[in-house]
Amino acid sequence: VHQGLYQQAVPYLEKAQKGLPRMMQLHMFLGQSYAELNEFEKAEEQLLLATQLEPEAPRPHYLLGSVYMKLHKTQEAQKEMAVYGKLRQGQQQNALEKARNIRELGNGSGAGASAGGSRQ
Repeated sequence: VHQGLYQQAVPYLEKAQKGLPRMMQLHMFLGQSYAELNEFEKAEEQLLLATQLEPEAPRPHYLLGSVYMKLHKTQEAQKEMAVYGKLRQGQQQNALEKARNIRELGNGSGAGASAGGSRQ
């Protein structure tokens, strides 16, 4: 899908999706492929499934919002883009918190290592 071979990807994604109907990524990639092929109603269906399977995943909301814009469903597009923005903001805050925790662990282990090294 990432190489832009959407037409070729669709049959493989459809087959995989039938075998793994609850895998969000397959619905998302299939929806994205349909959107790139201007099959917006099919894209909408797949992306709605993706957002239902993993409501906290930001990318399907973004893609669905983009499809809604193509379908001239402005209110739905605004709603999905707002959800996308909130989810991305939450991810960024989580990443900052993780970075702070890693820094604190690094500072704590660095101090302990130097103290231990001076005793020997």
